[in-house]
Amino acid sequence: MLKLKIKAGQLREFSDFLMTLELAGYEGRMRTRLVKKLDKKLKEYNEEYREILAKHCHLDDEGNPRTKKKDGLLIYDLKEENKEEFDKDYLELWSEEYIVSQENDQKVLSSVRDSVLDCEIKFSGKDALLYDFWCELVENMEEDND
Repeated sequence: MLKLKIKAGQLREFSDFLMTLELAGYEGRMRTRLVKKLDKKLKEYNEEYREILAKHCHLDDEGNPRTKKKDGLLIYDLKEENKEEFDKDYLELWSEEYIVSQENDQKVLSSVRDSVLDCEIKFSGKDALLYDFWCELVENMEEDND
């Protein structure tokens, strides 16, 4: 059985990449099914991220994490004593591996793998490196006999 293993922190970028592929018919539908599944999971991770922020940040009157400006950038106002624990929780969350492998996902995964590997878009620079990374991701889908 095919298994797509992707880190939580890569979900948005991979979904965005897949949506740049010009696909029609069956291939387009399979890509869209996978993107919907990845987006749903990303929403779950974002909710967990909000919980991490609420745990480690100073909160406003409505219970939302406060922000502050630092070096011209808007950042979350972390509690000093929580910075190390926040970093640990943050890295743990976004490094978590999400696996797509259910039996009803097999046609989707196979089609997306072929669409990525057979992509006829020309890439250069940073985009070429990203494309190579996405190719490795789909090439590493495991064939299991679970």
